[in-house]
Amino acid sequence: MIPPRCPKRRHSSRALPNACAAANQVAPYGLGVYVNNLGIEGEDRVRDAYGADKFQRLISLKARFDPGNVFHLNQNIRPAAAR
Repeated sequence: MIPPRCPKRRHSSRALPNACAAANQVAPYGLGVYVNNLGIEGEDRVRDAYGADKFQRLISLKARFDPGNVFHLNQNIRPAAAR
């Protein structure tokens, strides 16, 4: 997991340093990634978003319902045959 980054420049809000400190304290306890926040970051991040078991199931479903990988944009899961 990538730790949160806080801006180094000054802001008018006094709450920002406290929010950054709190985010940095809880960062080690965060697990995975939220799939709707992914761009084109690669298969590893997509696997992290779904978890290993669900990801394997999605690979099987993709091979069954979309073997030609027609729906290949964004958080793509390649069908088993394409691996």
